[in-house]
Amino acid sequence: MSNDHILAAVGWTTVLQAWAWPLVILIVVLAFLIWVSASTAALPMLKIVFGRVRRVSAFGVEFDLTQKAAQQTQTNVEAGFGELRQRLNRKFDSYVDEEQLNSKLLTIVSLAVHPALTDEAKKSYRCTVHVPDVLFQDSLLQLLDYQPSGGGRGRAFSARFGIIGKCWRSGEPDIQSDVATHAVELIKEWAMTTAEALDVGHGRSSFAAVPLFDKHKQPVGVLYVDALPKDAWSTPQEAGKKTSHDHPLCQEIAKHAHEVGLVDSLVTIMGHMRKTGPRIRLYK
Repeated sequence: MSNDHILAAVGWTTVLQAWAWPLVILIVVLAFLIWVSASTAALPMLKIVFGRVRRVSAFGVEFDLTQKAAQQTQTNVEAGFGELRQRLNRKFDSYVDEEQLNSKLLTIVSLAVHPALTDEAKKSYRCTVHVPDVLFQDSLLQLLDYQPSGGGRGRAFSARFGIIGKCWRSGEPDIQSDVATHAVELIKEWAMTTAEALDVGHGRSSFAAVPLFDKHKQPVGVLYVDALPKDAWSTPQEAGKKTSHDHPLCQEIAKHAHEVGLVDSLVTIMGHMRKTGPRIRLYK
């Protein structure tokens, strides 16, 4: 082989080596774009979340990794997800009104929750319903404002958070009559971050979470109750009990949730909302 042929071969080898990774990246990006274009569910979400990001170059190999750009990207993405969250919450609210869910919760409060509380606890208790979030997987959404105090609806929590997360994951009711509000204990025992532990409960000591199941025994939500004083339940939980199934509060909530139609309404609402939300998986 002549020197010219050898040099030509070496030259092509160098070119191929230089372009190998850019070509691989190009193929991956093209495959992603093809997937997005073929996915009707992905397009609306991507338009909302990334439609605000104006300066992105992929094939011109221009990547702005400055602190300012990172902060701007964070702001844009948060604004996009915030807008999507608001849209989903408005749809949830419309179905809640249509199904008269707040009225049904008030009925359960009067029939099951209020009678189970001590006189002191009746002055400070709160009750609401959490359902699976349709924006992010492995999250729970506070569907209704607290009764009777109001506020709180539309907030999302990790399915690993506190008593509601424990109840949802296990499918078991849980009643706590004397929860330590010290931040260190909440971090260790309730899977909370430091910020969550400092904010949660606002000094509340009694908590209860009851899973709600449809006729096929599938979980559709969690009914949550808390109160300021310790031992807020008029019927104390028996010492040594491994589960809270037999506690009158749990039994009455489960019974009346079906009787007043709360469970059926949750099935209807979630049937609609699962078709709307992207259910983004953050962790694998």
